[in-house]
Amino acid sequence: MNILSIKNKIPFLLFLLLAISSFLTSSEKPKVIILGFDGADFQLTSQFLKEGKLPNLAKLEREGIFTNMIPTNPPQTPVSWASFMTGLDPGGSGVFDFLKRVPGTYLPDYVVMGEGTKKFLFGKRNPVFIPLISFLFFFIAIFVLLKVFRAKTSYSLILALVFSLAISISVLYFALNFLPEKSPYPINNMKGEPFFKYLTSKGIRAKVFHIPDTFPPPELGSAGKLLAGLGVPDMRGTIGYPALYTTNKELFSASNEFSVRIVYLDKERSSWETDILGPRNKLFYDPSNPVKMREKGIKRDITVPLRIELNPSTKRIRLIVQERIQEIGIGEWSDWFEFEFPFNRFIKVKGIAKFYLESIEPEIMLHLTPVNIHPRVPIFPISYPPKFSREIADLIGLYKTIGWRTDTWSISTFLGSEEYFISDMFATANMEEEMMMKMLNQKDWDIFIFVYMFTDRAQHVMWRLIDPKNPIYNQSLAEKYGDTILRAYQKMDEIVGKVMEVMDKDTILMVISDHGFAPFRRGINLNVWLRENGFLVEKGSAKDRLRNLEDLWGTEGRTIFPYVDWSRTKAFSLGLGGIYINLKGREPEGSVEPEDYERVKDEIARKMESFVDPVTGERPVFRVYKREELYREFDEEIVPDLRAATNYGYRVSWQSTLGGMNEEIVQDNDKNWSADHCTMEPSQINGIFFSNVKIKKNPVNILDFYKSICKLYNLAVPEKIQGESIF
Repeated sequence: MNILSIKNKIPFLLFLLLAISSFLTSSEKPKVIILGFDGADFQLTSQFLKEGKLPNLAKLEREGIFTNMIPTNPPQTPVSWASFMTGLDPGGSGVFDFLKRVPGTYLPDYVVMGEGTKKFLFGKRNPVFIPLISFLFFFIAIFVLLKVFRAKTSYSLILALVFSLAISISVLYFALNFLPEKSPYPINNMKGEPFFKYLTSKGIRAKVFHIPDTFPPPELGSAGKLLAGLGVPDMRGTIGYPALYTTNKELFSASNEFSVRIVYLDKERSSWETDILGPRNKLFYDPSNPVKMREKGIKRDITVPLRIELNPSTKRIRLIVQERIQEIGIGEWSDWFEFEFPFNRFIKVKGIAKFYLESIEPEIMLHLTPVNIHPRVPIFPISYPPKFSREIADLIGLYKTIGWRTDTWSISTFLGSEEYFISDMFATANMEEEMMMKMLNQKDWDIFIFVYMFTDRAQHVMWRLIDPKNPIYNQSLAEKYGDTILRAYQKMDEIVGKVMEVMDKDTILMVISDHGFAPFRRGINLNVWLRENGFLVEKGSAKDRLRNLEDLWGTEGRTIFPYVDWSRTKAFSLGLGGIYINLKGREPEGSVEPEDYERVKDEIARKMESFVDPVTGERPVFRVYKREELYREFDEEIVPDLRAATNYGYRVSWQSTLGGMNEEIVQDNDKNWSADHCTMEPSQINGIFFSNVKIKKNPVNILDFYKSICKLYNLAVPEKIQGESIF
């Protein structure tokens, strides 16, 4: 080849070189889908795979990998998902339990979701500034308008003064009687930046649905959309408060640890006037002065009237709410009812809920779901951008917005049937699936994350039917409903299959869970153990003092433990396995000297770990961890000094969590809520990880995702992020 021919080919060779270089250094963003199934258990998933019952997940395993996911300690839903998002352990994210002790008190509070108050407009000065502003506005407007029509200046001034003064007096009356001085607003206490927020700051488009701990929603800029998950409250500000309208007077709230509202109906009648409980009146009601509130006619709770009419011949019930009428039969759901709750004639908020008729004979059992925040006009933003929740409703219709979307409360205390629970769970899953598929098919994303909760809910309340060792195992119920958990896992498999059908061949798909599951056969009351071992001392007797969820927020003095002699108490338990030392200088009535702090912790850990259940001969507590062992850094004021991790088959009892005291340290769990994970030893309840691409790490840790996603998008990893990339 001569030099001339080479020269003629130089432009082509340069073009080819540039093309190859461009290909090798391509900045095209990968497509990533992460499907989360809360509580999907590694052992159960492995079993169902071997039995050939999860074909789509089996295909995913053949293409890539299936392994176990190591959860956080403790392996709780908000705790693990916070670490998933932030790449920080529970000490760093600040999400270490459902509950925490409010510093300087013995009172409980939610860990993730807090509440603040802010001035409404000008606060206490509303009656001054609002009339003044209205006066100035209308005075100037009327004066200018009159001058436009060439009225005399003196005439214009007098008319403007009279009319604006009359208007401002009306505004003063309005401000005094109809405007609040302050209004509540939600606070998200999670620390650290979610990885999808970091991605959107780099221009990577993210669509995120139902991840716990995302309420109030983080701002994601123009590249992100998010619908919040667990943490979104109902209209009463609770995790969920369903209602049961019933003629069965034998059902009573004393055994109702989950706080279902029971409304009794007179059995001798065929129609009833009752109500639907809406938001607490935090705008106008002063709980410190109930007498004055009664005198002014200000109610603590906002309600709307409900009329229930029974037609015995058709065995149907008619529901009438705010001029909306619908009939439902046994085993049927109503359509969505939209309620308008009036704080006064000017301030109103909207909520939505559905009814379910469980039975008419021998007793009426009519369920009402928790009243959800209305997605089209939310009382607080539940999405980012705020209009996104409305856009979803415009696409699929009204939907559940509450974070805990399936009613596990009713069945857990025998106030609802298996049919009701199963119907609610699968209807919710189907609604979520429709939302997911329509959002997925819009293709306006680079990373798509959708978290489902039904796998967790099914196991919590139906495990008793696959566990013959459970105290309330029922063979006939097992034959009828024992496949519910399998059906939930098959629903998971079906959802994964539908996503695999529509996604591009180059899309990276990961299917994950935050923790696994274990049976909850017996519960240990940590405060009773502390009492019986001399670490907690009573004032008088508090044995068999039972509590429910509403009592948890009681303010009996400055504690939920009014029966505790703090001067002689060294430790107490609050939350799901947390133990606080009653330390001098930190606790309000601390009794443990700082120099004895480590000794007391060691003594509690040693004795609690060696404790043997006298009934079973097993050790309920696997290990008592010190917080320094678990977390790199933490807030010393709120993170428990110790954490008791329970063994397989055991969990911290409900009464222990609620501040109640029993006679015995360990008791049978006689609730339908028959499996759990919250206080279990993490190594015994691993979650799942599937991917259609090979990974370099096995098993996967829930902390690994931040660095892994950064690796996929070729982004630098921010400081303090823990875990390691799996790719």
